Amino acid sequence: MKKLALTLMAATFVAASVFGQGPEMNNNENTGIKKERKTEGQALRKLEGNEISGFAKENFLRDFPKASNVQWARVNTFDEAVFSVDGKDYKAFYDYDSHLVGTTTPVMVKDLPAKAANEIRKKYDGYTIEKVLEFHDNDANITDMLLYGTQFEDADNYFAELSNGKDIIVLKIGMNGSLYFFKKL
Repeated sequence: MKKLALTLMAATFVAASVFGQGPEMNNNENTGIKKERKTEGQALRKLEGNEISGFAKENFLRDFPKASNVQWARVNTFDEAVFSVDGKDYKAFYDYDSHLVGTTTPVMVKDLPAKAANEIRKKYDGYTIEKVLEFHDNDANITDMLLYGTQFEDADNYFAELSNGKDIIVLKIGMNGSLYFFKKL
């Protein structure tokens, strides 16, 4: 009887191992699944109250164990942590479920892809790049991001604020150098 039970348990374990394991996904496939899940109506939810979620703080400590000078704020749909790691400034965004959506960090104009920098010089003559942020998406979270008051499908991107002395515009720049008008401030 014991042999039969052990055999059944072993067979179940082997079957679960073999059939439960799917092929590894690359980032493109992962992004496709992420987009598919987003179309199911993943709307940003406004956070209630003024207290920062204890779960967000716990997750932050796991996500950024070397963080220093941490300051928290609750802003509409995210708990936001401003902090430093190795002298570099970051802002992390935690959603309604206290999961990391992504981070932003200020970067230099020279950090932009060369293709984008050249296109900005051509298309936006008379504008000066005032500020550049790099947004790094947490691929494990399907929540969309909100920057400059505008929700967007999250992916790693740069955001450049340009000014011509009269108007300020924001461009969204893909890591491959693709350039998109994002918003007029």
